[in-house]
Amino acid sequence: MVKGFIGTSLIDYPGVISGVLFFGGCNFRCPFCHNIDLVLPERLRNLKDLTEDECIEKIVKRTKFIDGVVVTGGEPTIYENLPIFLGKIKKLIPNIKIKLDTNGSSPGLLSKILFENLVDYVAVDVKSSPEKYDYATSVNDSFSNVRETINLILSNKSSIEYEFRTTVVPKIVDRDDILEIANIIKGCKKYALQQFKNDETIDPTFKDISPYQVSFIESMAEELKKNYGLNVVTRIY
Repeated sequence: MVKGFIGTSLIDYPGVISGVLFFGGCNFRCPFCHNIDLVLPERLRNLKDLTEDECIEKIVKRTKFIDGVVVTGGEPTIYENLPIFLGKIKKLIPNIKIKLDTNGSSPGLLSKILFENLVDYVAVDVKSSPEKYDYATSVNDSFSNVRETINLILSNKSSIEYEFRTTVVPKIVDRDDILEIANIIKGCKKYALQQFKNDETIDPTFKDISPYQVSFIESMAEELKKNYGLNVVTRIY
C-alpha cells in the first residue's frame, strides 16, 4: 500500500509543514504522469511496502517538526481500507492535520472519509474537460466518477479545506478546456493551475512536449479570476 515517506515538505500541503506518505498503484494511466515508480506495476515491485505501524511510527518521530501529513500517490483511494488507516493516524496523533490527494475516481470512499472527518484538506485532480478525459487518463468513461466527486466536494457543508487542480499539459489541456473546467467547478474555494513537468512521463512521447509558457498559465489564472470569480493559484515548479 504505502511505498515511501518523506519527513518534511514545504510545498505539498498549503501553509502546513508536512510529511508525505506515497501510496503505490493507480487506476489511471495518464500519459503525462511523472510518478512512474508509483504507478507502473513493474516499477512498484522494486519498492518495499511500509506497514501501517511503520508509517505511523515515522510520522510520530516527525511530530516536533511537522504539523501535517499528506497522503498521496499513485492513488490512495484504490485501497478500501484507507479510511481505517486514516482513522488510526487521527486517533494516535490527534493534532496532526491530514491532506488527501486524489484523482477523484472513488466518490463513495471519499464520501465515507469526509463523513467520518478523517481528513482536513482534499486536493482533487481535474485532468481536462469531460470530452478529453478518457484520453487524459487512458481509461474509458473516467469522468463520470470524477464529476460525482466534484459535486460531493462542492456540496459538502463542513469546514474542510479543499482545492481542485489541473496540470496544464499541451494536447491534454488548452484554453477552452480550462474554461469548461471553470464552469464545472464554479463556486469552489480554490483552483490551482500547475505547470507540466516533462522530465519523465508514462507515455515517452510526452517527454518531447514542451510545457506551456508561464505567461499562458498566468494569463489563464487572471482570466478565471476576472470572468469566473475563482480563487486561482498557479504553481510553476
